[in-house]
Amino acid sequence: MPATSPSPILIAGGGIGGLAAALALARQGFAVKVLEQASEIGEIGAGIQLGPNAFSAFDALGVGERARSRAVHTGRLVLMDAVDEAELVSLPVGEAFRARFGNPYAVSHRADMHLSLLEGVQATERIELCTSTQVERIEQDAGGVTAIDRAGHRHRGAALVACDGVKSTVRQQLIGDPVRVSGHVVYRAVVDDREFPADLKWNAPCVWAGPDCHLVHYPLRGGEQWNVVVTFHSRGREEWGVTDGSREEVMSYFDGIAARPRQLLALPRSWRRWATADRDPIARWTFGRVTLLGDAAHPMLQYLAQGACMALEDAVTLGEAVRSAGGDLELGFQRYEQARVARTARVVLMTREMGRIYHARGVERLVRNDLWRGRAPGRWYDAVEWLYGWRVDPAGTARAPASAPDGPREQFYRRIEPHSLAPLWTRLKALVPREPTPTGVAHRWRYADVRPHVLEAAAHITAAEAERRVLILENPGLRGSSQVTGNLYAGLQLIMPGETAPPHRHTQSALRFIVEGDGAYTTVDDDQVVMRPGDLVITPAWRWHQHGNRTERPMVWLDGLDIPLAMYLGATFREDAHERAAVDAAPAPAPLPPIHFPYAPSRAALEAMRQGGPPDPHLGYLLRYLDPATGAWVMPTIATMLRLLPAGFSSAPYRSSDSMVFVAVEGHGAIDVAGARFELAPHDVAVVPGWLTYAIRADDDLVLFSYSERAAQDRLGLFREQRL
Repeated sequence: MPATSPSPILIAGGGIGGLAAALALARQGFAVKVLEQASEIGEIGAGIQLGPNAFSAFDALGVGERARSRAVHTGRLVLMDAVDEAELVSLPVGEAFRARFGNPYAVSHRADMHLSLLEGVQATERIELCTSTQVERIEQDAGGVTAIDRAGHRHRGAALVACDGVKSTVRQQLIGDPVRVSGHVVYRAVVDDREFPADLKWNAPCVWAGPDCHLVHYPLRGGEQWNVVVTFHSRGREEWGVTDGSREEVMSYFDGIAARPRQLLALPRSWRRWATADRDPIARWTFGRVTLLGDAAHPMLQYLAQGACMALEDAVTLGEAVRSAGGDLELGFQRYEQARVARTARVVLMTREMGRIYHARGVERLVRNDLWRGRAPGRWYDAVEWLYGWRVDPAGTARAPASAPDGPREQFYRRIEPHSLAPLWTRLKALVPREPTPTGVAHRWRYADVRPHVLEAAAHITAAEAERRVLILENPGLRGSSQVTGNLYAGLQLIMPGETAPPHRHTQSALRFIVEGDGAYTTVDDDQVVMRPGDLVITPAWRWHQHGNRTERPMVWLDGLDIPLAMYLGATFREDAHERAAVDAAPAPAPLPPIHFPYAPSRAALEAMRQGGPPDPHLGYLLRYLDPATGAWVMPTIATMLRLLPAGFSSAPYRSSDSMVFVAVEGHGAIDVAGARFELAPHDVAVVPGWLTYAIRADDDLVLFSYSERAAQDRLGLFREQRL
C-alpha cells in the first residue's frame, strides 16, 4: 500500500525513463511530481529500436497498445558486411520470434514512444508535470527529500527518483564517478522516404559493419521517414557531448566501405554529432529515499539498442518493488536496486563488446563473419533469451528469464530441439495471449500522392502483360508481405482506355471499390457490370472474371482480397483464361450471389438513416452490405460497410478484433488511432490494425467505405468489440 505521507514522489527528469517511472509509481497509488528542465514535456532525438522486453514494460505500464500502434514492426534483423556487402545475419522476427518472446521487435521515433508514455501520464490525476525545472541538488532527511532547482525553488517529496540522464546531477552529487569517453562518434539524421535509396528500403533495422565503423538504417513513422546512424572511431581526443557535425568529417572516415552502404552518407541535409561515453557499472545507486534510474544509473553505449529498454524495465521493476515492500519506499528502492544491478551491468558490458565485434577489422572481421554467417534462427533466439525474455513478476520485482542460460532446463530444451519438440510452457502466454497483438501499423495513403504513380504504371506495362496492373498498398509494418493487414490485401488497379485485363479465377474472394473513372466494366462468369464511382463490385471465390475499359478515361479502383487468409489456410488455387474451355463442360456453378452494389442507392440509404434519428456514437450511420437471400455478409470472409459521419461529428473511441481498411468517399475529416492522427480527403485509404482504439472526426459530411475480416471472425465466433 502507498505510504500515508501527503508528499509526492519526486521524479527528476521527464524523458522516457522519467515518465515511465511516474506511471509505474502512480499505478501503485502514489502521487508523483515530475521535474523537467525543458520548457515543454517532449523528447528529442531520432530513431529508437525496441526489443520485446520494451513492449513487455509498455504493457505493464498500460500503454502497450499506444506504443505498438506507433512503431514499425520489423520483419527481420539484418547484419551486412560493409566491406564486401555480404549478408551475415538475417534473423526473422515474425511469428516465431513473437511466440518465443511474447512481443515484437520494432523501430520508432523516440518522440512517438515518449508521446505514448505522456498520454498515459496525462490520463491519471496522480501525476503533476513541472517544466522549466532543472534539479541542481537534493537534500534528504528522515522525513523525505527536497529537490532544489536552478531558480532556487524547493520541491518537497517523500522520495526522489533521479531520471536525469547520462549527465545526472543527482548521480554526481551522490557518487561523483567519472564518465568513460569511448572515442566513438555517432552521427544521427532522419531522411524523408522520397530521398532514401529504393534498394535499401527494408523493413528491418540493418547494420553495415565495417572496420572501426558501422552504419545503421531503418524505417520510421510508417515508412515516411528513415533513420540513418553512422559511427566511427575518432582520430582525435573526444569530449563527451553533442554538437553540430559536418558531412566532410563523416565522409573522411568511410573510405574502406562498399558503394551500397556508402550512399547513405550523402543523404542527410544536417547532422548531429554525439561523442559517446558510458560509465563503469556500480553496485549501489540507492541512498535511503533517493535512487537512480535509466541512464542516470547505468549509461551505456548504443550497440545493443537497449538504453531506453533498460529504463523502461527499471521503471516497471521499481513500481513492483515498492508494491512488494508494502509502500515502504526505502525498502522498495533497495529491492529495486538488488533486482537491477547485475542485469544492467551485464547489458553495459555486453554493449561494449558488441561495439568491438561490429567494428572488427582484418582477421578478426573474418572470424566474426565465419561465426555468424548461416546461424539458425533458433540459436540466435537462445543467445538473446537473457535479454529479450524479460518479464514482469507480479510477486515482487520484474525478472529476467527464470532459469540460468546454461542451467539444466536450457540443456533439456537443447536436447529436445533436434527431435522437433518444444516446451509449451515457454510459449503459452504468447500463443494464447490475454488479447490480440496488432499486426502491422496504422497508416494512411494520400490519394493525391499515390495517384501519379498509379497512372505512371501504364507507361511501363500493359494491363494484358501485367494480368492485373495494381500497385499494392503494403502496410509499412509488414514490408515485403503484400499485406495491408495480417489477413487482408489491398491494391489500386488501373485500366486505361481500350484495355482489357484477361479472365482468370481463384479461390480468394475479391471486392472492387471504384475510386476514379466512370463506365468501365467487370464481368463475373457471364454477368457484366458497369462500374461507377463509389460502386462496390464483388467477385466471389472461384468465379471467372475480367475487366475492361471502353471509355476515354482511366479507371482506378481499390482491390480488396483475403489473399493472406487463404494462404494461411493452405487453400490457394487459380486458373487462367486458356483453361476455361476445359472446365466449362463441368456442371454449372451455383447462381451468383449479389455482385453489384451501386453507390447512389447506398448513399440514399445513409441519408434515410440520418432522417430516422441520431447516429451511433461510436460508428455513425452504418450500412452493412448483406446478401438479401441469407441476411449474412455478402462475402464469406470479408465484411463490407459504408458509413456516414455528419459534419462536426466525432465518434467515441472504439476498437474491434477485425482490422479495418477505410476509403474516404466524400468529405474531409481525420481518424485518430491510439493517439496518432491521419487527416482524410476523398479517395485516401487508411488501415487500422485489429484491437487498436480509434475515433473518427468529420469536418464536413464524411462518407467512408470499409472492409475487414469480420465476416470470417463472425462465422468462427471470434469477433469482439469494445465501445470505450
